[in-house]
Amino acid sequence: MEVLGFKVTKTDSSALSPSAKWRKNVTVDYELRGPRGAHYGLIRNAHRPHMLFVVNLKQNCFSVPSVRGYGWFSDESGSLEPVNY
Repeated sequence: MEVLGFKVTKTDSSALSPSAKWRKNVTVDYELRGPRGAHYGLIRNAHRPHMLFVVNLKQNCFSVPSVRGYGWFSDESGSLEPVNY
């Protein structure tokens, strides 16, 4: 699946990649990889479970970067979509 030109991978909790085990007690639900090496993770919001925010997995920093202008995504409809939040 692709979103905004990024390859999207839904992580499987039984076979998480090392980058998906990003921090203690934090699980990356989706990974986004760009064609030039960008690597982002989407982490589910605890208070609004249908909302996911972006973290930079390539630099391993807890910042909220934007992916093509979007900092939030939602999978409430069954497919991953960027959200203006």
